[in-house]
Amino acid sequence: MMLDKVTGEKREIDILITTPAKKIGVEVRDRKRRAGTPWIEEMRAKHDDIETDNLILVSRSGFAKPAIKKARFYNIETLTIEEACETDWPVAMLGSQSMLTDLELQYDCFVVCEFGDGNRELFAAHLDTSFSLGEISFTIDEIVRHVMSQQDFRDAVYSKTDGVHEFSFPLSGLGFPPCQIEYNGRSGYVQDIRVRLRISTHKTIVQNKLAKFQQIPFIEATSSSSTNPLQVVILKTPEGDRGCIVDENGTRTRALWPFKDSSSTHPSSV
Repeated sequence: MMLDKVTGEKREIDILITTPAKKIGVEVRDRKRRAGTPWIEEMRAKHDDIETDNLILVSRSGFAKPAIKKARFYNIETLTIEEACETDWPVAMLGSQSMLTDLELQYDCFVVCEFGDGNRELFAAHLDTSFSLGEISFTIDEIVRHVMSQQDFRDAVYSKTDGVHEFSFPLSGLGFPPCQIEYNGRSGYVQDIRVRLRISTHKTIVQNKLAKFQQIPFIEATSSSSTNPLQVVILKTPEGDRGCIVDENGTRTRALWPFKDSSSTHPSSV
């Protein structure tokens, strides 16, 4: 129940979601016919008077096209019962503003190589430098990205601040035996890989929308920046939540890591 600011009476709401930042009202309609514009207008007027911050309308039979158009104009989220039940994204994200943190990572790599005379040397390595492992070869970039895809690494990166951070890892710790490499005409074995990681975060306010494409639910988030508008698309797949960032020209600028959970509002990118 919420207080009507005009009449002073208590008004009933089907569902009230309260967060530290806002109050979200959810109204549900169980009719055989699709919800029309009058219901949109009625619910909008009601929630204007009880001062909820966001409104989500759920209709068992869906919505007529004019009703959807009216709801979008007033930033009201519309869902069918199936859509409301199928997605497990927090309802608080729908039709609301949030802060998107884009985490950009750049890195340089160094290797510790042991040569036949027993000496070890540290030298910078190009990302496309290849290691031989039997009949299979790997580049440094592939190995480093393998490390970066691990959950414990992502957890550690989320806690870092902007700036330069360094870390190293032995190939044996990744299940690799020492890999052979040619350097300045000498043959040696790589023991460790060291990475100098530069972290840069960019924050922007985005507007979230929930939709479906070929029965796959996704969230579309559009930034409010006038100088560098971006669109973030996040799909819910059996393999996890994945997505990409698209610039104003429709060009995919970078891929997003799979999220640790669907409630994350801080996608990270490489």
